[in-house]
Amino acid sequence: AQQVPNPAALFPVDNNGVVITLPSISSAGAVSASGTLTFGIGTQSNNSLGSAKVIATDTYGGFTTSYAGQTLAMSYTDSGSNGSFFSDPVMLQCAASSAASGYFCPTSTEYLSATIIDANNASTLVNFSIANAATLFTNDNGGYYAFSNLGGPSGDNTTFDWGITFFFGKTIFTAFNGMKAGGVSGPFIAY
Repeated sequence: AQQVPNPAALFPVDNNGVVITLPSISSAGAVSASGTLTFGIGTQSNNSLGSAKVIATDTYGGFTTSYAGQTLAMSYTDSGSNGSFFSDPVMLQCAASSAASGYFCPTSTEYLSATIIDANNASTLVNFSIANAATLFTNDNGGYYAFSNLGGPSGDNTTFDWGITFFFGKTIFTAFNGMKAGGVSGPFIAY
C-alpha cells in the first residue's frame, strides 16, 4: 500500500506489462544505448510475445539464480542497475581507493554462466561476462557510459541483480502480477 505501482498497470489499455528492447553493444562499451519501451504484451502488433522464453516469477518479480555453487533465491531483473550485482567469493574486486570501487576487476574478462530457476522450477542457462571495471571506466574518458559486462558484488548471498547488462541485445518482456499477457498469466519475465 505504500509503494507506487507501475503506472503502465493503470493504463486503460496495453496495461498488462511492458517490453524493453536494447541493442547489443561492444565489450568495450558505448557512448550511449537507445532502445524502446513498449506498453502491453500481446495487445498490439508491436508487442507480441512470440517465441520468447517465459520465466515465471513470484509476485514481486523474483526468481532463483544458481551461480558458482550458490543458490541465490532472491534474484531479479532491474534495468535501473548499471551492472549485474551478485556474490562471487573468488572474483577480484576493484581497489577501495579506485574510481571503480564497488565493482569487479578481474585481471581479464571472465566468461561465466548461471542458471535461472523460475517459480515453476523450469531452468534457463544464461551466459554473461564480467570485465575489469577500472579498465571500462577508463573508457569513460572517451565518453563511454553504457557497458554490457560491468558487474560488482551484491553484498549478500541471497540476490543476483540481473541489471542493464542482461538487457543489452535482448527484448525483455515483464508481465504484471495477475494479468494475462500473450496468453500466459503473469507475473513473468520473458526474452
